[in-house]
Amino acid sequence: MIIDRATALVLLSLLVGCSSSSGSPKNGAGSTDAGSPGSGGSHCYPNGTCNAALSCLSNLCVNPMSGAGGQSGAAGGLAGTGGTVAGPGGVTGTAGHIGGAGSRAGGTSSDSGPADASSRGDASCTKPKQIDLYVMLSQTGSMNDKVNGGVAKWAAVTQGITTFVNDTTSKGLGIGIQYFGLPPSVACPVACAIDADCGTSGPCDSAATHVCLGCFAGDSCTASDYATPDVGIGTLPTVGSSIVASLANHAPSTADALAPALDGAITYTKSYAQAHWGHAVAVVLVTDGPPSECTTDLSSIAALAAAGLPVVHTFIVGLGSSTSVLDGVAQAGGTGAVMTVDTNQPLPLRIQQALTQIASSAALACAP
Repeated sequence: MIIDRATALVLLSLLVGCSSSSGSPKNGAGSTDAGSPGSGGSHCYPNGTCNAALSCLSNLCVNPMSGAGGQSGAAGGLAGTGGTVAGPGGVTGTAGHIGGAGSRAGGTSSDSGPADASSRGDASCTKPKQIDLYVMLSQTGSMNDKVNGGVAKWAAVTQGITTFVNDTTSKGLGIGIQYFGLPPSVACPVACAIDADCGTSGPCDSAATHVCLGCFAGDSCTASDYATPDVGIGTLPTVGSSIVASLANHAPSTADALAPALDGAITYTKSYAQAHWGHAVAVVLVTDGPPSECTTDLSSIAALAAAGLPVVHTFIVGLGSSTSVLDGVAQAGGTGAVMTVDTNQPLPLRIQQALTQIASSAALACAP
C-alpha cells in the first residue's frame, strides 16, 4: 500500500497520541482531549487552524515534526511509499525516508532515497552536451545481396540512414560517415622479395610470383586511409544533406577490410573528441559479416576497439546472424554485443531504430 507523506504524518501523529497517557487529556495550556477539534489527530477548526504547535493538513491537525525525524516508540515507525514497518525511528520508505531508524529525535526530513547520478557526484553518468556518431559503413560486394522484399542490403541500409538523418527527432545529434574498403592511397609495390617490401600490402609471394598478395584485394589495409572521413562529424539537420549525398556516391564492390577501417575510425573519433570536450563520441560499424582481408584475427580487432575507450565507444550493427562472431569486438568497445538486425524484417526501419537506440544508449549517457 502506498502512503503519501501527509497521510504518514497524520498516522504517526495518531500513533504518538495513542501512546501517551492512554488517551487521557493532554496537559498544558491550550490542551484538549484527543478527539476534540483542533487537537492532534482530530479535524481542524472551521477557520483551518489547530491548537498550538499543530498544523492543519488535509483538514486534520498534525504535529509537523512528528514524522520528520522522529518520534520514537516501541511500535516503531510507519511505512512510507513502498516501504515496510521500520524499527524504532520515524517514517520510512524505499523511495526516500523521513527520519528512519537511527534518525535524530525531532530532527528534520532526511528525504534520502536511492541517489541519482548527480547526487552521487559521479561525473561518468552526467548526460553529455551532445552525442556524435561516426558511421563506418561496409560497401563490400555482399551488400548487393537481396533481403526482405527483394531489396539489396545496400539500398535498404542507406535508406534507413537517410531516414534517420532526416528525422526531426535526430535534430541536434552529430553524425559523420566513411566506408570500407577503400582504395589504397599509396600504390602497391611492383615487385617484392620479402614481406617488408610490401608494407601494408603484404605478404610477399617470395616463392613464386614475387608480388605483394595484398595488392590483389584492391582495398587499402592502411588505417590512415580510413582516418579521414568522407563526411566529417557535423550537427543535424545541417549535415544531413551531405550524408545523403555521400551515400548516393558510393556502391558496394569491395572486400571486407574491417580492421584498418576500425583502426582509422578510432583514430579520427578520438582526435575529434579531444577537440570537442563534453561530447560523447561513438564509432558505429555497419557490416554484414566478418573481415575477409587485411587483419582477420578477431582478437586483434577487439584490441583496436578497446583502444578507443574510455573516450570512444564502438557499436556494431550486424546485418544477419553471421555477424555474431563480432560480439567480442563490440564487448571490447564497451557496448556489450553486436546489435543484430534481422534481415527478414523491414531493414530500413530496423537500421533507423538501431541508430536511434545507439544515440540514446546508456553507454553514451554515462560516457566521460
